[in-house]
Amino acid sequence: CGIGRISSWANDQLAVGDVLESMPPMGRFYVPLDPERGREYVGIAGGSGITPVLGILRTVLHAEPLSRFTLIYGNRSSSTTMFRVELENLKNEFMQRLNIVHVLEHNSDELPIFKGRLDEAKCASLFEHWVSVTSLDAVFVCGPQPMMDAAIAALQSSGVDRSLIKFEKFASVPPKVRKQVEQSQATNGHAESCNATLRIDGVDHHLEVPMGGTTTLLDAALAAHIDAPYACAAGVCSTCVARLVDGEVAMGANYALDDDEVEDGLILTCQSRPVTRHLVVEYDV
Repeated sequence: CGIGRISSWANDQLAVGDVLESMPPMGRFYVPLDPERGREYVGIAGGSGITPVLGILRTVLHAEPLSRFTLIYGNRSSSTTMFRVELENLKNEFMQRLNIVHVLEHNSDELPIFKGRLDEAKCASLFEHWVSVTSLDAVFVCGPQPMMDAAIAALQSSGVDRSLIKFEKFASVPPKVRKQVEQSQATNGHAESCNATLRIDGVDHHLEVPMGGTTTLLDAALAAHIDAPYACAAGVCSTCVARLVDGEVAMGANYALDDDEVEDGLILTCQSRPVTRHLVVEYDV
């Protein structure tokens, strides 16, 4: 365990014999694997962002024997590089299919292209001179927010389609949605509350959700003792994803859904506040 709400609670409260109920693995930081296909993958990781990327890398190499994986991994120095030995072992095992590019801020005797931070200019230089991104099937990005933003910008500037870029954030900023809610209400008319229907496992749950404040659909559901799925409650993990069947919401932070998924009606209920008097939301998506 590291630091954080769950980690702190686990360290302080969990005892031998306690039983935890868990949900199955969820999220969108993956692509379906096909052992008959040979695909090109790139992973871009910074610091501890290597953790999920390493799992994907290892799985791809074993499950898709015709595929290749290139990892671009940024760290302060070689001594702070997480999973260094494991990565070296994987490189030795899959020499023809795994390419690892280390970019270090300090203590590097490598070429200039491998020195410094993984900012947009560094990523663009790597894509131009060292790592081809013109024929990618998928790219996975995880790390500090500035690094992720820079990598995604460089990928798109290099011609990589946004739909091929998968990213996972392990932190979020508080959403600023009050103004958005107020603007939407000015258009749709003021109402004190919204009559919302949440459809979970085929069962309709009816509840009133306050409008104009900070109460999200998830907040209202939990207050009504409805067993709605959620995990981070920060717009990152997508555990609380649902489809907006009827009505309109103002969604705050969204680090989990792509633009086309939002256009298709998917919402994060932990970040969605009603702006119409009637809503129907279906969790079974």
